[in-house]
Amino acid sequence: MDQPETQQAHVRFSEPFQSQGSTPLEKFGCVDPGNESESNEAGWLLKPIVRDLLEHEMAVAIQTVFVPHLSSIESEAMQLFSFCNNVKDQIQEEQQALEERLGQLAGIVTQFQGQVSGLQSFLGMQTQSAINQAADSA
Repeated sequence: MDQPETQQAHVRFSEPFQSQGSTPLEKFGCVDPGNESESNEAGWLLKPIVRDLLEHEMAVAIQTVFVPHLSSIESEAMQLFSFCNNVKDQIQEEQQALEERLGQLAGIVTQFQGQVSGLQSFLGMQTQSAINQAADSA
């Protein structure tokens, strides 16, 4: 929508507020100030012309406020999506590297346990040999 229509809509929209009446419904001409039952029946329903003006105002607001920023919002959303995918890929790469390193460490621990077990056996044999030599010398 172009600017003159927007200004015209504001002028037309503000005119009902200049009319007589103490409540918003009366100002818009939706209820008869003297008829309370009509006020209850009408509730907050507006006459079609006022509803049309409100719809026009909303359309103008959407066109002038939201739509111009829509492409930048979409661009930022795509950048955020791309960033999240990159982070996810980095996390997966780090996880794979950590799993490989954990496998290497498990191999080292297994090797170390084997060496400790062999050392225990060797020390046990050496100790028994020393005991046997001491018994033979005595």
